[in-house]
Amino acid sequence: MNAHNFRSILACALLLTGGAGSSLAADFSPVDGAAEQLQSRRYQVEDSRVLLQASLAILQDIRYTVTRSELQPGLLVAKAPSQGCRCNRHLTISIEELPGKSFQVRLTAASTRIGTIRQQFNGDLEPEELDYTDFYQDFFTHLDRELFRETQR
Repeated sequence: MNAHNFRSILACALLLTGGAGSSLAADFSPVDGAAEQLQSRRYQVEDSRVLLQASLAILQDIRYTVTRSELQPGLLVAKAPSQGCRCNRHLTISIEELPGKSFQVRLTAASTRIGTIRQQFNGDLEPEELDYTDFYQDFFTHLDRELFRETQR
């Protein structure tokens, strides 16, 4: 295929899809400062491993199953069935190093409904819109306690 044919095919594809990439920014919702503040905390610790270990202990205490963990960059992904709805909860804990031996811990939670195989295959299941405010606050309260216990050892 020569360069002219390739450019023609590419131009047609962009016209047919409406530029597909041009609406990508519209798919992202703006960052909500209040939500981001609920989901993250800064900690002054020597090593991110302390935060990972404390976060892991909390996840185990609340019976979440860790499905992925990485020491670098500092990531935990966990899941557990959610009580009160036909859905699964998924948590992601990320730890970002900041200047001055401080770290930001960010917790994000999402739920997906449990449906039939046909609904799952067709993509008919939308994420559950649940209020995680209390969950975020409880997690960070427990994280503060775990870190306090670590400093007492």
